[in-house]
Amino acid sequence: MKYTHYNKETKQILGYYDDEIHESIPEPNFQISDEIWQEAIDKNANKVDAKTKTLFFEAKEPTLEELKSLKLTELELWFEAMKNKSKIELKGFGIIDGGYKYLLNASAMVENYELLPQKVFRMWDDSFKPIDLNGLKAIKRAIELAGIKLHSIKWEYEARIASANDKDELEAIVFYDVIEIDLGASNE
Repeated sequence: MKYTHYNKETKQILGYYDDEIHESIPEPNFQISDEIWQEAIDKNANKVDAKTKTLFFEAKEPTLEELKSLKLTELELWFEAMKNKSKIELKGFGIIDGGYKYLLNASAMVENYELLPQKVFRMWDDSFKPIDLNGLKAIKRAIELAGIKLHSIKWEYEARIASANDKDELEAIVFYDVIEIDLGASNE
């Protein structure tokens, strides 16, 4: 027969023993069938209910530091995605693409405006909007500013994660997918 050895206070499974293999079986323990043993192995059982002689898996609640580390990893993934392609809400114009390749495209359009076969700009939703040279310069500036602002936003998120006091505060931190730019604002 097989036996489950466990910690009486924490109910943590400490090991499995077989009386055909082991000469002594530590206490406390209780006898289990081969089927129950196999099921416990398959389910990664880590706890016991000694009264009902059942074995079960109880997920360990992550510590606040582990949760913060996971949130920082999530932030890094968000940041990398936003560097590559982000939504920029350009006040007075609409939602445009942001990111390095979009900045290169806007720069090339500004430098070669007279050669553009169509004087239009592709928006986030893939629609086209008529554009003049000053409009393209504004878009280029908006993408540049959004890149700068993205770093500031990331630093704000890092500070909020670091100062979170519990799981609920961490879960309340939501990474937004739109960067708002107002070229008419005095701070931009």
